Amino acid sequence: MSWRIRGTYFESCNCDAICPCRRIDGVSGGRSTHGVCLGVLSWIVEDGAAAGTDLSGLPVAMATRYSDDEPGSPWSWVLYLDAGASDEQRAALEDIFTSAATPCGTSRGRGRRATCSPCGPR
Repeated sequence: MSWRIRGTYFESCNCDAICPCRRIDGVSGGRSTHGVCLGVLSWIVEDGAAAGTDLSGLPVAMATRYSDDEPGSPWSWVLYLDAGASDEQRAALEDIFTSAATPCGTSRGRGRRATCSPCGPR
């Protein structure tokens, strides 16, 4: 699936800045500041599409958990998608943000998808 997105990104976790456990440019991160990293990554897709499906204006959030001492150190995550998005939009965003739409098609860790309604005016 071909796709492109442009927008804003924000992240926050309980580690000291800058989160030492993040994987950056394919390089594994180190141990978290407090032994467990709890965080949220969030995006607003200002402009974008996937396989002809418009994704503009849609929010995406991923709640994450990482434990230094868990065997294999996998990330656990929940991907939150807008309940107001169509089934096609949610499927495209899930593929993009869980790495299913990347050339290698791999996703580190284990997770699930949740659909939620925004809590404010759109």
